[in-house]
Formats: sequence, C-alpha cells, structure tokens
Amino acid sequence: MFIVSRAVAGAGGAGIVSGIMTIVAHIIPLEKRPAYFALGGATFGMATISGPLIGGALTEKASWRWCFYINLPIGAVAAFVFIAFFHPPIRPNEARPIMERVKKLDLIGAALFLPSIVMLLLALQWGGNTYPWHSTRIIGLFCGFGGLLAVFTVWQLYLGDKAMIPPEFLTRRTIVATCLTSMCVFGSTFVIVYYLPEWFQVVKGASPIKSGVMNIALFVPQIIGSIIAGTMITKLGYCNPWILTGVVFSSIATGLYSTFKVNTGHAAWIGYQVLNGLGIGFSMETPLSLVQTVLKPEEASVGISLVTFSQFIGGSIFVAIAQTVFTNRFVSQLAKDAPTMDPQALLQLGTAALRKSTTPEELPAILHAFNSGITYTFYVAVSASSCAFLAASLLEWNSVKAKTPEKKAPESVGKVA
Repeated sequence: MFIVSRAVAGAGGAGIVSGIMTIVAHIIPLEKRPAYFALGGATFGMATISGPLIGGALTEKASWRWCFYINLPIGAVAAFVFIAFFHPPIRPNEARPIMERVKKLDLIGAALFLPSIVMLLLALQWGGNTYPWHSTRIIGLFCGFGGLLAVFTVWQLYLGDKAMIPPEFLTRRTIVATCLTSMCVFGSTFVIVYYLPEWFQVVKGASPIKSGVMNIALFVPQIIGSIIAGTMITKLGYCNPWILTGVVFSSIATGLYSTFKVNTGHAAWIGYQVLNGLGIGFSMETPLSLVQTVLKPEEASVGISLVTFSQFIGGSIFVAIAQTVFTNRFVSQLAKDAPTMDPQALLQLGTAALRKSTTPEELPAILHAFNSGITYTFYVAVSASSCAFLAASLLEWNSVKAKTPEKKAPESVGKVA
C-alpha cells in the first residue's frame, strides 16, 4: 500500500509541476517567463524550508502520519484556487469525445517506458546492498531495463510525431543538452537535500526540527539565487551564464561537503550550503526558459514535460546510486572501526534511533563510519554537478528576447482571473 500510495503521489506531483510550467508557457510571453519560473523556484525553496520544519515538529510532537494528513487541506485549498481562478483555453478538440482524445495518448509507450525505469531504479537501489551486483535479480533487472527501453525506442520511432517523446526532439542539440543538464542538476540537488539532513541528525545529533533549521542556510540562498537569475534573464535575455555559474557553484560546494568530519564546525557547513544554495537557485529552473527558445508555441508543453521528467528521473537515479554508495561505504568502514558490530542491524534502526541505541563506547566508531558513508554520497553529487557543467556547455546561446513574439487567438489562451 505504501509503495502504491507513493506512486500515486509521485504521479500527482509530476502533473502539478509540469502542468504549472505549461500554464505559464501558454499565458506569459517568452521574454517574461524566466521571472515567473523563478517564482516557481522560490516557492520550491520556501516549501523545502517549511516542509522539514513542519514535518519534524509533527513527527516529534504528534505522529509521522500527520506529515501525510497535512497535505489534505493544503491540496484542497490549492485545488479550489486553481478551479476558481484559472480559465483553461478553449480548444477545437474539446468538443471531441473523451475516448477519441484518449486514443491520441501514447499509452503503449508509457506502458513500456515506466516499467523500464522502475527496473533501473530497483537495480541501482538493490545492487551491492540487498543483493550482490552479480546476482540473477540485479542482472535480470538491468537486462529488463535495456530490453524494454529498446522496444520503447523502436515504438517511438514508429509513431514519429505522435510518440510520447517525438524522435525529432532528440535531434535538437539544445533540447538534449537541456534535459541532461536538468537531470544532473536535480540529481546533485536531491542527493544533498536527502543526505545532508541525515548528516546533521546522526553526526551532529540534531533533532528533526533542528536539522530543518540547519538546512535554512541552503534553501534561503536558493530562493535568492532563483529570483536573481529570473530577474536578470528577463532583463538581459540569456540563460547560459546563470546555468554555468550555478553548476560551477554547486560543483565546488558539493566537493567541499565531501571534506566533512565528525567535528566540522558551523562556519564550514553554513558557508558551503550558502554557495550550494546560490548554485541551485541559478540553475534549477533556468533550463525551462532556455529550452523554449528552440520550441514552437505548440511544442512548449511537450518540451516542458520532457525537461520536467528529466529533472525528477535524475533525482531518482542519483539518489538510488547515492544510497548504494552510502551503504557499501558505511559497512566497509564500520568493519574496520568496529568489526564486532552488525552494520545491517544499525542501518535498520533508522536515523532517529541510531545514536540512542548505542553505548557511549560504540558511538565514536559508528559516527566515523556514518560520516564516511555520507561524505561518499557527496562524491555522487560532485559527479552529477560536473556532468551538468559538461551538458550545459553544449547549450546554444539563444536569447529569450530574440524570438518572434508568439501570436495566439484570444480564445486559445488560458488566463488567470
């Protein structure tokens, strides 16, 4: 049930993110979109500040279940605002029967692609952790991923422009480079957002609430960086300098994270987060503006969905890799520091109980092994940020101001009232 629920929540979240960006693309002129996308990035930053704080407080004072219950009234308010104030565009095909419109969806492509991604993520998460890399399960998952992906590719080529991912899109350098950049930027970001609070809670002994407070040094600069980048792109037109600067900042910051020790002081982890937050703010939403400089108005929704998908699949893949790296390093380091201790039993305790369930004599070895495992995950983030820089170097230098203004019939444009 938990897995199914997460799948439903993930599908809904993906629809919200890509849907919002698509709405912005349809009602805002291209040259002004970076500022609106920046607001989206700032909102994401504010949510990542408030989320851990509220979630930590609910977990400590009430129950972890309230972390899920609280989404119900928030979702209801968001749905009411959307229904009440957004007037969707009137399109000619809306008069067609629903089944006729459903037939235009590439359901076969989705049925081939989604299981392939699930197999890849399971293989990366289980490999070297739950099962050995050479086990039949892991090899089978990788083979299944490759086989389904090959069939999916053939199917997309067969459908052409009607495909879920139109093959013609993948022949455009900027679209491919934007997707790769977004995948790596989000991959690096998700690894940091996932494992830095773990380091605070276990190595520094912070409570969930205090861990959220310690993370503010990352998310406030992210908000500021997003607003600065969006504003300056709207004025100057070019996205590339901000993307490149952002991934350079993130590469440096994630590299500095890997130097963390058990006794690392406040100045280090605050300063590194500030640099990383600015890098994320500069580069997280900016690719969404850049990719639209090479898209026709009718292609915007597909292009945005493709970039959004790349962002979240990148986060999933790199976090799965980081989890395997962490587990393997923690186990190997603990075997050196405290060979009599069972690392798997310690991992099953969870972050909150790890410090409480060990004796004062055992704690130094556990903290050293845990710190070693966490810092190794930061190498994954460094790799992702470095790959993002290479991909961003391939982006065309197109200005959001240089494109011919998009002219649409008034009845075909959605609006917010």
